[in-house]
Amino acid sequence: EGKTGTVVQLESKCDITGVVVVLGEEVPGSKKASPFSIQVSDDGQNWVTAIPAGEFAGNILKFDGRKSKVSGKYVKLIRDADKYEPEMKGFFVYGRQLKN
Repeated sequence: EGKTGTVVQLESKCDITGVVVVLGEEVPGSKKASPFSIQVSDDGQNWVTAIPAGEFAGNILKFDGRKSKVSGKYVKLIRDADKYEPEMKGFFVYGRQLKN
């Protein structure tokens, strides 16, 4: 899609069940809707939107991927709104490693 974002490369391809992002502060307007989505990729070049929206709890942004049934070796956080990028304190990907 050509959008930039924060990319995390995992050690190997995994079933992704969730992503938690710890931000340095609350994002303006986050009470209305999450302006972030999660994309995944096997090669770091071709991206698929895996989790279209997250939920805020203060400065914590949670993405539940259990129903999405997605896998990948790369995980990207995309901001769908303006160019404001909040400071990130942590980026955690949860899931299960896939066997080759």
